[in-house]
Amino acid sequence: MKELKKVFLIYLLFSFILALLVNVLVDSLLGTPPGWLEMILESAFYALLAGGFMSLIGYSFLKLRLKFLLSDDPSVPVFAWQQVRVIPIEEPNFSFEVIKYRIREHFVITQYDDVSQHLLKFRTRFGLRSWGVGGCVVYDEVARSITLTCFSMSAFSERETRSAQAVIDKVEGLIRGK
Repeated sequence: MKELKKVFLIYLLFSFILALLVNVLVDSLLGTPPGWLEMILESAFYALLAGGFMSLIGYSFLKLRLKFLLSDDPSVPVFAWQQVRVIPIEEPNFSFEVIKYRIREHFVITQYDDVSQHLLKFRTRFGLRSWGVGGCVVYDEVARSITLTCFSMSAFSERETRSAQAVIDKVEGLIRGK
């Protein structure tokens, strides 16, 4: 995923700058002349180490959720702080394709199947402060209802739980055409 690579590169850059600043500070406090090549190589090593460690931790939190969002399985596993709503469809000429276009305007669609399962999986964009929210929309033609599930990608903060609540409210509004 392109956004995970971007976040990893930002972690690397941040770690490199921080390590370089610490090296400069230590050299100035000790009164030794800075060896710039050595300092840059050492900072790059620490940046790779720290950035790789932070990315590994981030990916371990995201692995199960990303695997679900990229699969074509309509059954949603139980995630922590998951929210589910069942929305009855009252429109006589309902089109699942219209729902896809409405959601695509606001979110990143990770999986879409309108032929066999009427399944749509989406997520918000990743960032440095938040891994975002993932979601799944499944349309049941027989019951004429949509099951909407949203979950926090990191699932460990109150802010992420509020974000998931805001996303489920927004998607429900998009489904209802508001």
